[in-house]
Amino acid sequence: GELYAQLAQLFLNIDQFDDAIANAELALAKGELRNQGTVHLVLGMSYYNQRQFVKALDQLAKAEEFKNTRKMAEQWQQFVSGEKRTFEALQAEIASE
Repeated sequence: GELYAQLAQLFLNIDQFDDAIANAELALAKGELRNQGTVHLVLGMSYYNQRQFVKALDQLAKAEEFKNTRKMAEQWQQFVSGEKRTFEALQAEIASE
């Protein structure tokens, strides 16, 4: 699973979020990962960039369960929660016009 995890990170870095998600999911399915929390972070960031906020927050919560990704996951959760509120407020405002 480690190779898929590395591919997922690379795809995230070049903004190919669908490929990042697909490879991260393959990494988790295959297992034997050095740092599973990082894979959940990649998924969270990728879903965030696709404005799939609920999925992003779910993956970030999973990343928070791992010691080496806990702090970054917490920071990302705060950020994504704020962005989700802003996005929903803007959608509501547009819908009311």
